[in-house]
Amino acid sequence: MSGRRVTSAFCLLAGAALAIGSRFFWTQEHSPTRDSIAVVGRRLPPLPVVDSSGNHVDLSQVVPGRRTVIAFFSSSCRTCRVVLPELHPFPDSLRLLLVSEDATNSTGEASGPGFEGVITFRDRRSVFVRSFPLSPLPTILFVDERGILRGGFAGVQGREQVQARLQKFAEGDL
Repeated sequence: MSGRRVTSAFCLLAGAALAIGSRFFWTQEHSPTRDSIAVVGRRLPPLPVVDSSGNHVDLSQVVPGRRTVIAFFSSSCRTCRVVLPELHPFPDSLRLLLVSEDATNSTGEASGPGFEGVITFRDRRSVFVRSFPLSPLPTILFVDERGILRGGFAGVQGREQVQARLQKFAEGDL
């Protein structure tokens, strides 16, 4: 191997190690803990988000009391623009909360027909990434009235699959 290749490979590896290391050694606010990871069958971990008025809200405190579907999305995500409309018609017995990963307070593609009256939040601190490692967008969560995560799905889903899961959750079977 020539000296230039060795130097280039070393620089590439050093840069990757630095990037990975900075992710793991960030401040406590940005590093995942066992309590911040979402686990099916356990209470939803603290999920600090910002509401449309700019107020800081913890979703884990909002969901108890009613069976809730939480949809994490980004307006720049093509899959999100396909899957989110599949949530409608949405069962009246459930509450839908949308959490945008966008940097601004925009709800992007989540606004429009079928989304009137839906509560939208913004995940300003990327809590989703820390609480649901390796989950693609959109990620749809099912949280029962006690705040227990009952299941969910991520990525591409067909209308029939989405509607069947919503109905099952609405009936208490999930």
